[in-house]
Parts: sequence; structure tokens; C-alpha cells
Amino acid sequence: MKLLSYIQLQEKYGGKFIAKSNGEVAAFASTYKSLIVKITKKHLNRIDLTFAYIHPKGAICVYRVSSKWCQY
Repeated sequence: MKLLSYIQLQEKYGGKFIAKSNGEVAAFASTYKSLIVKITKKHLNRIDLTFAYIHPKGAICVYRVSSKWCQY
């Protein structure tokens, strides 16, 4: 199992959706829908996969957590 850093993922899969299994990219596609089609064709079990969107290299992402959605 080869672990990839997020920077390495951005270089190879930036702007794409990925499905990972055991730390490796099992499938990738430009849209989530086409990713599902690919993993279905490969007969991959969705329960064993982790899905993610990889932001393009150089993208700046700002996230805000609203207290409205936080429980204390």
C-alpha cells in the first residue's frame, strides 16, 4: 500500500473525484456520476471505498463552520 499525500493527489487527480481503497486510488473521474459508473464496471464494493473530490493544484479553499450546525 502506497500512501499519497494530498499534494501528490492534486498533481495527478486535481479537479477530479476519486475513490480510494486501502490507501490507493481505485478509480477517478471528472464527475461523481461518471466515477460511480467506473466503480460499477470494475465491480468494486462501494462499502470498501472512500470518496473524495481533489481540488485543482494551486486552488485556495476557504471553509467556514457555522455555529448553527455545531452541537455543544
